[in-house]
Amino acid sequence: MVALPYHIPKIYNFFLCLWEKENNKKYRIIAEMINKNKKVFELGCGTAILADYLDKSCSYIGWDLNDKFVNYCRAKKLNVYKKNIFDFNEYPQSDVIVISDVLHHIVPQDKMLVREARKRTKTLIVTEPISGLSCKNIPFALYRLYDKILGDNDGINDLENRKKWGFTNQKEVVKYLKRLGFRKIIFYNKEKFIAV
Repeated sequence: MVALPYHIPKIYNFFLCLWEKENNKKYRIIAEMINKNKKVFELGCGTAILADYLDKSCSYIGWDLNDKFVNYCRAKKLNVYKKNIFDFNEYPQSDVIVISDVLHHIVPQDKMLVREARKRTKTLIVTEPISGLSCKNIPFALYRLYDKILGDNDGINDLENRKKWGFTNQKEVVKYLKRLGFRKIIFYNKEKFIAV
């Protein structure tokens, strides 16, 4: 069973706006980095919010395993497909690959995904929260219940793995990202980053 936001795309979008007040800022920054006339490929695209921010001269392809999200995007005439982001040899040709809020869902395979994606594109953009837990200040037993009903429980990676994502500060994040070859790191707030 997945949490409600992963079952109903409109609820997912609603909660995303509540949880991440700077969503617009994040997507604007990413779209500016991408610029114009690019082939953009988004891994774990969810409801493909990024597509709305891209310049009209860009082409967009997204992959996700969530049937509800894929059907929602297809109904909006977006090029979104139900595909496994670890099927590296099937990646379409792209100028830019975007991985937005996915790495904390796939621990411990996060580093492998970044390395393989980097091999298959000119530019890799990653954005994530510093901590994998969206409500860090509540008792873990209560958080587990929240996660099952309204949280990040996407049905793919369990909470025990997702909580391993957590970094305690920006310095730890920078060290992790530099080891993976990122040169530019932007903290668009103290809890979230974009890396290129």
